[in-house]
Amino acid sequence: FADYNMIDTVIRNLLTNAIKFTPEQGCINIASILLEDAIEIQVKDNGIGINSENLTELFQLGKRKSSLGTQGEKGTGLGLIIVKEFIELNKGTISVKSEERKGTSFTIHIPRSFEEVSALNKYHQQEIIEDLQESIITLTENQLLEVRGNRILIVEDHAAMRNHLKYLLASTFEIIEAENGEEALVKAAEHQPTVVITDMVMPVMDGLELCKAIKRDHSTSHIPVIILTSHDNEDSKLSGYYAGADIYLTKPVRKEILLQVVFNILQSRKLLRNKLLKVTEEDVQEELALTDLDTEFLQKINDFIEQNLGDVNLEVQHIVRHLGMSRSVLYAKFKALTGQGVNEFIRLVRLRRSKELLLTHTITINEIAENIGFNSASYFIRCFAKEYHCTPSEFREKRNR
Repeated sequence: FADYNMIDTVIRNLLTNAIKFTPEQGCINIASILLEDAIEIQVKDNGIGINSENLTELFQLGKRKSSLGTQGEKGTGLGLIIVKEFIELNKGTISVKSEERKGTSFTIHIPRSFEEVSALNKYHQQEIIEDLQESIITLTENQLLEVRGNRILIVEDHAAMRNHLKYLLASTFEIIEAENGEEALVKAAEHQPTVVITDMVMPVMDGLELCKAIKRDHSTSHIPVIILTSHDNEDSKLSGYYAGADIYLTKPVRKEILLQVVFNILQSRKLLRNKLLKVTEEDVQEELALTDLDTEFLQKINDFIEQNLGDVNLEVQHIVRHLGMSRSVLYAKFKALTGQGVNEFIRLVRLRRSKELLLTHTITINEIAENIGFNSASYFIRCFAKEYHCTPSEFREKRNR
């Protein structure tokens, strides 16, 4: 038995490698054989092969030299290091044979399970990847449940590293992938991820330019960005933070650190949302860590609602037209910043205004309901009581004592 996600990553990496180093009209074979005590998987090609020097250092981090594929693609060998690590964590072995200009063959052996494995432990992560997870699960199950299902966009041009990051996070988060910053920018606007994790160095658009573009765009400026890089120096960190990055991490990043960082970002956003609903509009930018674009976005919405408070027909579509933003982007961005839907916020602004009127005016409850856009006094009273745990009359009476 073996971990499905790990073996899936292994096979995809080996096939990607074979395709990269095999010319057009070449041949790539994949086969599996059931042996007495193991499963054998072989990926074989008739490509350009590997020279003897590279072959001896194939699975050693930092020693293998870069090589070019048949179309000039650059290979770093990182994918094969991940392959070896994943195979060994599944108690298996991997071997390679290769000749220059003749091809390469990778052979994997995974221990065979002779008895039917119960549903309880068939994919029991602690047994399969005990070494990897020994010190990794630092977040409690309840903490993981809190953030489960949030959407993360992983931006990385190397398929092996992208697959590795996906493997680290996929059990907790919904994952979207992009190969470069330009593709990621489109996906960020379309899918509105909770967090973007991006490599620093990429073709087409690098991580710094992507981060700047995300923070400059009204539809994405609220999305936190984590930059990953192999450059551990002050200049690199400064350039990352100057671009607007929320967090800067040095590769290789451990799973427990990445999970903790994402968890902390989501928790800080949750605290910000809770605080945002309590502060006055004048305090928003002064007290909260919002970008200028996000402050402007919230201010425009708040001002528009205030100006149209008496309109009982005021709804999301009016704000969409006012801002010139799609309904889906408006909803996702507003939800990310405030934790509320736009209609909920419209009601909250109305109720806040009702408190002011209850304290400063002698007009009736019916008149207040009409002034702030409720179509009936009874509905206004129910909403007020639900939000403030007392009726408007009780609130006025308590404050006037």
